[in-house]
Amino acid sequence: MGGRVLTLRGFAPGLYAEAGAMRIPRVHDLTLAYCAKFGLTLRPFIMGNPSALAYLQGVRTTMGELNADPGLVDFDLAEHERGRTYEDLRRTATQEIHDLYAQEGEDALDRI
Repeated sequence: MGGRVLTLRGFAPGLYAEAGAMRIPRVHDLTLAYCAKFGLTLRPFIMGNPSALAYLQGVRTTMGELNADPGLVDFDLAEHERGRTYEDLRRTATQEIHDLYAQEGEDALDRI
């Protein structure tokens, strides 16, 4: 199946962290079937967590704070990109794909 799976333990009493695989996409039918067959517990993958910690260019912040003030981190951006959140920049860069999928659904996947 591939990927990396690693649970970090012992770095603090009672805590653990997942440093490996993050999610199984819904289209991975075979992998999900094996998870069901072996009774594996799956946790929902949360895409946006404003409380998630971020450490970028020596700045410790949360994703919520970074989204509220993208200037907290000094990335080398073009003038028209400054002050915009990473979510906004990503969405702008992929808008054509989102539009095509919204119009044609799964029929657009081969072209995407």
